[in-house]
Amino acid sequence: MNKIRRILVIKNRAIGDTILTTGPLRILKHRFPGYQIHAMVRSPAGELLEGLPYVDRIISAVEPKEKVERIAYWMRLVRRLREKRYDLVLNFHASFRTALTAKMLRADECIANHHELTGHNWFSDREVPGRGVVKPVIDRDLDVLRAIGIDAKLEDAMPEIVLSPAERAEAAALFARDEGGKGPRVFLGIGGSRATKRWPAHHVASLVHRLAVEHDARFVLSTIASDREWLDELWPLLQKDPAIMGRVRHFSSSSLRQTARIVSQCAFYVGNDSGLKHLAVALGLKTFTFFGPEAPLEWHPYDTIRHPYAFLEKMPCRTESGKHWCAIDVCTAHAHKCMQNITPESVWDDMTGWLRPESGR
Repeated sequence: MNKIRRILVIKNRAIGDTILTTGPLRILKHRFPGYQIHAMVRSPAGELLEGLPYVDRIISAVEPKEKVERIAYWMRLVRRLREKRYDLVLNFHASFRTALTAKMLRADECIANHHELTGHNWFSDREVPGRGVVKPVIDRDLDVLRAIGIDAKLEDAMPEIVLSPAERAEAAALFARDEGGKGPRVFLGIGGSRATKRWPAHHVASLVHRLAVEHDARFVLSTIASDREWLDELWPLLQKDPAIMGRVRHFSSSSLRQTARIVSQCAFYVGNDSGLKHLAVALGLKTFTFFGPEAPLEWHPYDTIRHPYAFLEKMPCRTESGKHWCAIDVCTAHAHKCMQNITPESVWDDMTGWLRPESGR
């Protein structure tokens, strides 16, 4: 009996990182068509890999919070994964924990990329090019493929999410009786991994009003529990505006897969740099992104005609901690000016050149 050849790809990161991994996974399968490609990602992001023809198995890691339980979890996972006898393990964004786990799987070869580290990589059987260089996240993942001899180009590794015809039909049914406006349907990406990545609520409300009045736009929100405090600030601003009444569809606490269905029914994404921005790109929407504490270089590897962004360059507060980006959760010292100073008026001309109401769904 012929041995089943398997490759394990590890990307135990946030939702956006998982979506950005789909392009490198596609390239990997093309180079190794006879191998099963298994992808280990952090739950619940694994839902988004369903339906991809180049992923044969999805392993969704659900890591406990308590230290002892976490160690026990990873040891059990190692035992289960060893049974698959992987030929190759590719750890796209290795932490100490995932790098050690990958090495313990006893694969024929293990390649690990520690993005921000230079020097010898003790957990990798090959040196990964470009380590320690600030670059697009997808390009960092592609460096792992380059380490095994794959000529991988950034433009060939754009993300994608695949929805079945049944899923798209189910999503269309959600909006079948949508009566609030006839213009383009715009998904409002109000989320963010921390408060400093969110465009201010009063800016969002002002822009929504103008989109409704001048483009007859309709709006979609999909929020989770962590959005509640910020949404409580935005919602009253929207509700008191007669131009918005009846134009906003709000979905709450949907699964990631359900959120993907909802996003697929929109033509445009307007909002923060977040996992849902990458989801929108992967589903084929046009996007307009507001960047604040983090520069677009790493997190926006997209065509800027179809996917423009607003970003205030050369703000010294971003690097005052010694990093090349700002990691604080709440900005009090600088009044969050990286986002506050991106006003609706300052982006309107760019947005009207990008937004085409006739292409809305």
